[in-house]
Amino acid sequence: MSVDLALTASRLLAQYGEAITFTYYTGGTLDPDTGRPSTEVENTISGYGYPANYHGFEINGTAIKDGDIKLICEKVSSRPLVGWFVTVDSKRYRVMNVKKVRRSAEDIVYICQIRS
Repeated sequence: MSVDLALTASRLLAQYGEAITFTYYTGGTLDPDTGRPSTEVENTISGYGYPANYHGFEINGTAIKDGDIKLICEKVSSRPLVGWFVTVDSKRYRVMNVKKVRRSAEDIVYICQIRS
């Protein structure tokens, strides 16, 4: 049942949302031979999402600031994490918080708080 909900959410977000791309970096550990950081590898995950504004009562100026965007995104191959970046409508944002919507221990969609 949860898989059906996730597929339905993906279909609706593809139809009514827009293409998004999450970017995160791996690597960057110290090279023991040189003592310098190794090169980080950029990883991307594409999907669909729907950007929405926060309501005034949700903005507290601390955790959620004016200008933050609530991005509802489909279940992608890896759950987004705080600190990742996401490109929405050709603009890059930082992921500040991620809430998962689940049913029967299965992720259906993610609600990401993003900030430019």
